[in-house]
Amino acid sequence: MGLREWTEWTPGMWSRCLASLADMAILEVFSPGLLLFVYNTPRLSLLAPPVWLETVSVPKDLFFVFYDLCTAAGSLVGRYTAYRIQRLVHPAWFVILMIVGAALIIVSTPGHYLGAFGLLLAPLGGFVVLLGDGLVYVMVCRFIDEHVPKAYSTAALSCWLFTADLGSNIGANMIAYLRDWVSA
Repeated sequence: MGLREWTEWTPGMWSRCLASLADMAILEVFSPGLLLFVYNTPRLSLLAPPVWLETVSVPKDLFFVFYDLCTAAGSLVGRYTAYRIQRLVHPAWFVILMIVGAALIIVSTPGHYLGAFGLLLAPLGGFVVLLGDGLVYVMVCRFIDEHVPKAYSTAALSCWLFTADLGSNIGANMIAYLRDWVSA
């Protein structure tokens, strides 16, 4: 049973495993990963010209406390919502949501299009990224519970978590390259 009889449980799982791989890569980069290298000075500019007359700054640690609270709230809302949705939705749709959140974070980093609003928009982007992550996680769990025969659920869970771990390793290794690209 399990991996030897992979044709019994993989038809619906392979695309969900790929969605989880992408989910964990994005999560690793933006929670807060990349931002630790972008916002690496003791004080960060909250508002700056041309948006505000004078630069208003906050301690870096305070910003990351707020960012992490927003990501925790996003994850909580995503997981709660996914259990309340009646119909299963493929997690790839929520990976798109995560990409939108990641794009919001990138365009709000210093020197980019919305850089003047960075410390205000990055937590919103983090919320959206973790909202998508919570939705992905629960939708995959629900799919396994509802559609994978119980005899194969351990194999399905193991493969799903293995590909998710692979995604987090890919994301962790992307941080240095993305840091250089965002900081350029």
